[in-house]
This record gives sequence, structure tokens and C-alpha cells, in this order.
Amino acid sequence: RFQEALSQNSKVVVEASALVTLFFSGLYKSVLNPPFSLVVTEGSLQLFRGLTSLRDSRAFSERLLRMGQRGVYVHERSKDEVEAGILNINGFCDWLDDSCEIVGGEAQASLEKGVKEEVKTLFGRLSLKSIAVALANNLPIWTDDYAIAEQFIQMGGVGRSWTDATFCFLEERHCFSTESLVDLKLFLLD
Repeated sequence: RFQEALSQNSKVVVEASALVTLFFSGLYKSVLNPPFSLVVTEGSLQLFRGLTSLRDSRAFSERLLRMGQRGVYVHERSKDEVEAGILNINGFCDWLDDSCEIVGGEAQASLEKGVKEEVKTLFGRLSLKSIAVALANNLPIWTDDYAIAEQFIQMGGVGRSWTDATFCFLEERHCFSTESLVDLKLFLLD
């Protein structure tokens, strides 16, 4: 359904769970001239922008717990590692600004109040906004959350994709290298 929906649309709404996968994999930098535009809600962009203001939070803590082959251990991050993490988030936000169409949450108004509350309760405000934008504009959604994808289809959505399928689609169209696709699959298995 996703490929069919893409043949009828030149845009895809990227839901927050897929953005998280894109960020942590780092492979968003490897996409070359995709055959569709990415649509991201302002709220999702602000989520990432907000992370950089949390220097003192656990997200940028100099000490964190890690899981290793011998169990859980404390990892000491240097100030350089913390700063590199902040720069990485800023780079991702810049990529979103430059590569995506950023939209507000106005599309929520098109949903019935009961439906809106149910989706917000089940999946949160950011997912609600992405679902509403996709439905209001008859666009497919890219999400890495199976429950969100199923809800979207039940609500009349035109199609859905997930990161692995989207990048296979891009690789078939020579917009993403085979080597990067292998890296993505290894990242997703990790």
C-alpha cells in the first residue's frame, strides 16, 4: 500500500518514532534526492530542539548506565562526548529544517473530538499531530510503531511504511546505497 500511496503522492508524513530511528541511526545523512518530500510536525522538531536545552538532564549526563557483555556498568562520558551529542542533535534539527516540510498541528481540528482524545491517550500528542496531518492531506505515514500504523489504517489512512521498508524503497530507486541499507539493517537488529 505504501508504494501505491507514493505513486499518488509526492509527500510522506514522518511520525516521531521514525524520526527517532532516523536520528539514532544517523543514516538520514545518506539519503540522496528521495522521490518524495518528508513532512514533519513542528511538535516533533521541537521535541529534538528541546533536548539540547537539557544539558543537565539524564539525556546528557556525564555518567550513565550501560549494558555490556558482563552486565550493567557505569559509563563516564567526557565533556567532549556530551558536546558532540548536542551538536549531533543540532545537526539533525538543521537537516529537518532544510530537508523537510515543517507543518503545524492545525489538522487536528479535522478530527472528531472523541477520536482525537482516543488517539492522544493511546499514542501521545506528537503521534496525534502526525496522524491528523496525514489524514487531512490524504498522505501516507512513515512510523516505526506498529500500533500507530494500524490505527492510522483503521482511520482511513492511505498507506503506511516503516524505516526498513522506506529505505528499501529508496535503495531500489538509487536514493540510498546498498552499503547504507546494510548498515541500517544492522542498526535495527542491534
